[in-house]
Amino acid sequence: MSNKLAFLALVPSLVLTGCALSPTDTTQTAIQGTALQGKIYGGQQPVVGAHVYLYAANTTGYGGNGIPASTANASLSLLNASVLTNEPNNSGVDTNGAYYVTTDAAGSFSIGGDYTCTAGQQVYLYTIGGNPGAGTNSSASFMAVLGSCPAAGNFAATTPTIWVNEVSTVAAAYAMSGFASDAKHVSSSATTLAKTGIANAFAGAANLATLSTGVALAKPASNSAGTAPQTLVNSVANILTACVNSTDQDQTICNTLFSNATANSVTPTDTASAAINIVHNPVSNIATLFALQSSTPAFAPALSAAPTTFTAVLKFPTNVSYGFGTAIDATGNIWIAGAGSVPEFSPLGASLGNFAPTAAAFNDVDGIAVSTTGAIWLADFGTFSITALNADGSLQNVFTNTTNTEFYRPTSIIAASNGDVTEGNYGGSYAFSRINSSGVMQKDYPFTSLTRGYGSAYDTAGNLWAGGQSSTICKVTYAAVATCYAPTGANYNNIYGIALDTSGRVWAANLSGGTVTGITSAGALIANTTVGASPRSIITDAGNNVWASSQTAKAVYQINSSTGAIVQTIPSSASGYLAVDGAGNLWGGGLSDSYLYEFMGASVPTVTPVAANLTTPYGAYTANRP
Repeated sequence: MSNKLAFLALVPSLVLTGCALSPTDTTQTAIQGTALQGKIYGGQQPVVGAHVYLYAANTTGYGGNGIPASTANASLSLLNASVLTNEPNNSGVDTNGAYYVTTDAAGSFSIGGDYTCTAGQQVYLYTIGGNPGAGTNSSASFMAVLGSCPAAGNFAATTPTIWVNEVSTVAAAYAMSGFASDAKHVSSSATTLAKTGIANAFAGAANLATLSTGVALAKPASNSAGTAPQTLVNSVANILTACVNSTDQDQTICNTLFSNATANSVTPTDTASAAINIVHNPVSNIATLFALQSSTPAFAPALSAAPTTFTAVLKFPTNVSYGFGTAIDATGNIWIAGAGSVPEFSPLGASLGNFAPTAAAFNDVDGIAVSTTGAIWLADFGTFSITALNADGSLQNVFTNTTNTEFYRPTSIIAASNGDVTEGNYGGSYAFSRINSSGVMQKDYPFTSLTRGYGSAYDTAGNLWAGGQSSTICKVTYAAVATCYAPTGANYNNIYGIALDTSGRVWAANLSGGTVTGITSAGALIANTTVGASPRSIITDAGNNVWASSQTAKAVYQINSSTGAIVQTIPSSASGYLAVDGAGNLWGGGLSDSYLYEFMGASVPTVTPVAANLTTPYGAYTANRP
């Protein structure tokens, strides 16, 4: 697609697309590096004598939120022993055998050809210690994402100077948080989907800050029409600066930062890991952390008051109204179900096209799903039809209602692993209908106690869990035998969304009831959680988080799947259907403001498309890491 080629020109050249390789992979050869140069600044002061490491993300085991740091997910040190010979006065090796270079009196550092990286490895700089101006501070640490190791191993050809500071650190923390246990433990698995996910994650740092200047961006680098959370990034950077400007003799501020920037009961000991923890636990001790900033902050513009969450939200214009559905394909591209067309975006939010094939006659696309073949399936409420697009946005097939039985004002659609899709009907003879990729009817599901067919999802046994305009939620076997549940307190009413978590619990978004309800697979009530009015979408991720959006309250909610308690409320107009990508980003379309929203690093990397998690033709769903 020509507009995809145009997108590549928009991505900062340093952050290249590629796949991380396992250290034991012998199919490609590590490439001798060329010189890297940069500066390290704490706030507006050079950091003298800092140790600068060059790391690559590992591929031997996952890091991430809730995953302890271990040898299995430790980052790979890329500098080699030749640095001691080539930089005898500005280099060293630590007790773990990792080599580093040091910064001079101007905060400058230089890394010559003393490293190797394999094409596609995800590379970043990590620094620790040094004197930011007031004295030596062993807690001061920074990060900067370099991205994919180029095929030529030549980072210097694309970025002659790297500016490492608190802003670059915050950008790195948000981008890599789905794979980072701390600043020195960043890792994924070695699968193709994982390599794609972590490459997309690292590339996202360039949408928050400019690597060569260390300046937070107001507009994402990938899409100048979008909006980046510049004031939030600067505020978190200013929080880190308060500790960076301390000394080893007075660690009062650093101790306050570390004791309040905890996640999963882990207390950080350096500022870079503290930034990662803030992303992992964005609602913890916000007021205390926000108050650490100096009255004359180093980075502006910044937030004027403490936020309700430190979650970073980016937005990209879609140029369509009513973005009801959101789906993500295997490459991490995002597809939106628009009122009259279907926009596609890159994993970085760059527009890749707005598709409206003439024969499709899109009118009111309410549901969207990506099959394992890469086809984009659309449920069009307005034209009584089901449409399949090819991965390039061209028309594959249109299947239209002819008898007022199936496809009667379709409201939703989900895909199975064998290429079938199941759609929900607003009316007609059946609540849900299942067809194969050729449009041949496979199974009709009667309404039973459902007045209308809205949300649906498969469970591990291949049963269809379905909801609609009713006071029940139904489990329907492939043979169309339904068992319906209405536990006391469930408050089911207009169930627009259904999702299953990795423990088999079933979650429903009750549009009219204003609640998110969870039940066990046996129908017992877990929780009936009141959220903002009109919750429309609900999904789960590989970390067993439940995510719901509210159409009226203009908010997205993270919910604990064990208790049903609200973890955080994120102000946002992403009131359409939500989706999680393989990089750990949450995405959602706006129902009326014509924007696509990205919640960077808010979720847990999850296999895409959703159908790829269905391990049997008729179900076996679980949200897995890629």
